[in-house]
This record gives sequence, C-alpha cells and structure tokens, in this order.
Amino acid sequence: MALTFDTDNRIVESDSSITDIVAFHNALRDFEDSPEGMILPITHTYKEVDVGGGAIFPSVQFVNGWRLKFPTGNFEISGGNLKAEVVPVAGSFIERTQSLAYAVTSAGGTGYTPEQIAIAVKDLLLSEPSIALESTAQKAAKQASLAAALSA
Repeated sequence: MALTFDTDNRIVESDSSITDIVAFHNALRDFEDSPEGMILPITHTYKEVDVGGGAIFPSVQFVNGWRLKFPTGNFEISGGNLKAEVVPVAGSFIERTQSLAYAVTSAGGTGYTPEQIAIAVKDLLLSEPSIALESTAQKAAKQASLAAALSA
C-alpha cells in the first residue's frame, strides 16, 4: 500500500486496499513525522480498543479536514475501524468492513489446547463408554474427574 499526500487539498490517496489498519496508521504517522508532514495539521487519531485475551481492535479517524481517496477500481477497507470521508471517484468502489470479531486461542497463552481437550474427552469416553447414558449428577461427577485429569 503506497500513500500519496495532496497537502494543498488535504487528501490521502491509497493505491490499494487497506486491510491492515495498524499498518495504515503507521504509514500516516510516518508522513506526519516527515519534514513535509510535520508542519501540517495531523491527519488522524488512533485508538486501540482492548477486547480481552490480548486482542485489540484498532480504530483510525481522520481529523482536520483530511480525506481519503482511491483511484478507479475496486478496493476494500478492513482490519479495524476507519472513519474518514472518502472522496468520490468515478469507477471506484470501496467496500468497508467495520466489525469487531476475534477468535479465542491458546497460542502464546496458558490453558489447554483444543488437541489436549479432545484427547482427554476421547480417553474418558473410551475408558467409560456408558457416560453418554448417565444421569446429570453422574455426568457432573465425570466432568469433575475430567477436570482433575486435565490438571494432572
């Protein structure tokens, strides 16, 4: 993604889709830190919303009259929230995906992996196949046994 800055009209032009809001933010900050950009009003504000589990949801908002422009073609804005006026260009279509979703993973953290859980459940079912026919109280006792086996 290459960005071009029309400083007279306060337009940021991107030559490709913006699918990584954090990288887009960093590219904007690089311009603001340049000799040309540091004498101008900032282009945007940036916020990371903590969604738990080490995941963040990045958000960029254009300020001070800066606008975003794409050339003719089909483009996508995703990977976070981008609030900016998009300059209309004939033959240019921009699809925005501004949603918050993340997957829970044990990578890099603590807890059991899906494989460990599957193996423990499989072992329990193989050792006691009648578990599927047991009452709720019996199932609760077996779950406690499974939890103890996992923590061992």
